[in-house]
Amino acid sequence: MAAHGGGSAHLDVPHRARPRHGTTTNADGSESPEADRWVKWEPAVDAVLVAMLAIASLVAAWSAYQAHHWNGAQSSNYANATALLTESTRQSTLAMQLTTIDVTTFTNYINALATGNTELTDFYTARFRPDFKPAFNAWIAQDPLTNANAPPSPFAMADYLLPETVLATDLGAQAEAAFAEGEESKHYSEEYVFNTVLLATVLFFAGIAPRVRWMPASIALIALSCVMLTFGIIDAVQLPVA
Repeated sequence: MAAHGGGSAHLDVPHRARPRHGTTTNADGSESPEADRWVKWEPAVDAVLVAMLAIASLVAAWSAYQAHHWNGAQSSNYANATALLTESTRQSTLAMQLTTIDVTTFTNYINALATGNTELTDFYTARFRPDFKPAFNAWIAQDPLTNANAPPSPFAMADYLLPETVLATDLGAQAEAAFAEGEESKHYSEEYVFNTVLLATVLFFAGIAPRVRWMPASIALIALSCVMLTFGIIDAVQLPVA
């Protein structure tokens, strides 16, 4: 009503409460039944979101930590495989050089034997390498000069086996095993990285869900976050620890 005494005129307008964030109102300004249901469950939803955010943050941090360690294990295994392969190659090269010495000495022995120079054959025999002598003695025992079934040379005997060759083979096998471990570490590192990204998506969806004004969409985001979080937890539990 109008005020007297020259005061300014004003109307008494009833105060109308502002709708809650994320709710809908009817035409008369009152909150709709849908909004009432949302407000009723809002504390429970907030508690669920807080729990989801906390769990997702912890599991994401754990996954990132494990991804870092598996990545380090991958680099270490690859480096170890390279070192083993290098040493294997070195031992194999050394074995080839020693074999060349044995072949050269044996060839000279055969030439001396063919000429009947026993002094020279004794000279070469005395200078056979220790790793070659067992194969040579086993070959001589086969009487190769008269036995057509004898092996053609000591190098065809099973007794001729250089330690360097054995070591090179063993190192090569170790290098392959180390490389396989590196590939396995790489796989686990990638799995943990994927899990970290998955849980980061959970944090994003769960964070924006309360700000979505349409209740069905908000519930859908929360449900999707729950599903993704479940997969993330299962994946983190099943993956091996570095």
